Parts: sequence; structure tokens; C-alpha cells
Amino acid sequence: MKILDAHNHVGFSVDGGAITYETLDREMRRAGVSRFVLCPIDESGHDPCYTQQNDRIAVLMKTDPRVIGFGRVAPAHCPDPAAEVRRMARIGLRGLKLHIISDKFKIQEARPAVIQAAALGLPVLCHSHHTSFTANARHWRALFADTGATFIVAHGGKDSYKELARIAAKFDNVFVDTTCVTINRSRYLFNALGADRFLFGSDMPYSHPQIEQLKWRLIVEDEKQLEAVFSGNACRLFGLDPAAL
Repeated sequence: MKILDAHNHVGFSVDGGAITYETLDREMRRAGVSRFVLCPIDESGHDPCYTQQNDRIAVLMKTDPRVIGFGRVAPAHCPDPAAEVRRMARIGLRGLKLHIISDKFKIQEARPAVIQAAALGLPVLCHSHHTSFTANARHWRALFADTGATFIVAHGGKDSYKELARIAAKFDNVFVDTTCVTINRSRYLFNALGADRFLFGSDMPYSHPQIEQLKWRLIVEDEKQLEAVFSGNACRLFGLDPAAL
């Protein structure tokens, strides 16, 4: 079964998470991953528009056809986040990563970047934390409802996973990845939303594709549903031919 891993990083985070491209490449091959999304990480000294990190991902896309590159901005600190999103598209990046915790912004501050991403057809991968969909539910609903973007909510909402399930059920433009989430919470979300709303991911260096694959194989018994999670949904989102993985 083909696997597209829709959430990974490369670099050396200030939080201690670290992985080189060489190590990531080796682990993806060992796990049988055909293609993978690669995002910048919050390295020490990065500029708020993540210019150098975005450029690095674009270079990796050119040198390794397996890479689906996402760019990143810190919306409250980058002088013109929409301009950086436009630049991302020009250098070939395929999506936008937002991390509300490490980049220290309010959800509503992300709107210009998200609207620009939507206009360019770039999906938006959003980090979620433990109170994402309890304390900030109103702002998430507004972002999902009226920006025109397609969203991938990472980490299944963490402690607010039940609230995410209720909100995501109302928006067809919201996908979920359950990277670094327990099997119990992942199963709850799967039962609430169905196979067509999930993208497989491993969030390297914070988890591993073999760990995340095992979790999904324990949750999903139907092969067609598992194929949708492992690659089919992501192929539709990115406009890829599953047969070409």
C-alpha cells in the first residue's frame, strides 16, 4: 500500500527537535513512504518570514521529487506575510505551515496569509495545541468558514480533540492529521469524521512514520479506508496521481 506522509520537518528546532535531511530520507525509505510533505522548523535566529528555511525546502523539492514542500511564516511578526506566501508559490512550494505556539500569534492575525494561500490554491497546515478548539473555537470557525482555504489540522486538536471533531464535522474544507496523538483519540476522531477526512503524517522528528502507521493499522480494518488515509486523500488534495506514487 502506497504511503504519502503529509507532515514532517527538517532542521534543528529551538525546542530540541532535530533531524537532518539525510536522516529523514533514510527513515522514510525504511518506513516505505513514497512521498512526503516537508515543512520548515523554528530554528534559532530564523527571520519571522522564514525566508531562508522556505528557500531550503524549495531546493529540496528540486533535488528530490518525493518532497512536497510547505513554506512557513510567523503572521504577527513577518512584515508582509501575504507577500511571503506569494513568494512561496513562485519558488514552487505547495502549502503553508502555521504554528500558533512557537511563532506566537493570535488566530485572527493569520487571516491575510491564509486568504493569500487560498487564492493561490495552497492548503494550510495548522498546528493545534491543548486548548485550540476550546479557548479559540470562535476564531477557528471564522477561519474555516470565510477564508476559502483548505486546512489540515495537525495533532488532532490534542486535548480539545472532541471539540475539533464537532467543528470539523461542519466544514468539508478541514482535514485532520493525528500525529503524536494517542490511539484512543485518533479512533474517536476517525469514528466522528470518517476516513475521507484524514491525512497520514508522522511529524518527524517528533514521531516516526512506522509508529504512526502501526497506530492507523490498529484503528482501520477496511483496506480501502486505510488506503484513503495513507495516500488517497492527500493525492486528491495535492492533485497527484496515486498510481504515480
